[in-house]
Amino acid sequence: MAIAITLLVLDLKVPDAVQVHDGNLLGALAARWPSYLAYLAAFLTIGIIWLNHRAFVDRIRRFDGPLHWFNLLLLLGVATLPFPTSLLAAYLADGGSAASTAAVIYGLLSVATALPWLLMWRHLVRHPELLEPPPSTSPTPVASFVVLRLGRRSTRSPSQSPSWLRSSA
Repeated sequence: MAIAITLLVLDLKVPDAVQVHDGNLLGALAARWPSYLAYLAAFLTIGIIWLNHRAFVDRIRRFDGPLHWFNLLLLLGVATLPFPTSLLAAYLADGGSAASTAAVIYGLLSVATALPWLLMWRHLVRHPELLEPPPSTSPTPVASFVVLRLGRRSTRSPSQSPSWLRSSA
C-alpha cells in the first residue's frame, strides 16, 4: 500500500515555463488544485485502508488460501487507485460530463475495493478458527484497583467522602 501512495505523488507535476506567466509560479501551482485535491483524497483513502488492514491482520491467527486471494483482490483495488485519481484530477476543473464520468469511475473503483473486505469477513465468519481468540474479559490489575477504591469510597458516609464527591445540593 505504501507503493500505491508513492505512485500517487507522480501525478503532482511541476508547472513548466509556459504555464508560469510573468513569473507567477504561485498562480500556476494554484491552477493545479484538482491534482492536489485528488491526491489528498486518494492518499487518505489508501491510508484509511492501510490502517483498517493493519487492524484486520492483527486479528488473524493464520491465513488460508481464500483469505490470501481476497487480500490480493484488496491489493488490486489499492494499486489501481492512482489511475482514477489521475483521471479525476485531469477532468475535475473542466466540469461537465467528463468530470462526472471521472468521478463515477473513481467511485466505482472505491466500491469495488470494498468487495474484498466483505469477502474476507464472510470467510472469517464461516471459519472462526482463522481468528485470534478474543481478549480476556477479566479485569486488569489497574481496573481492579479502581473498582476497589471506588467501592471503599461508596461505603463512606457523605461527610466522610472527599469534598469533590459530595453534591452541592
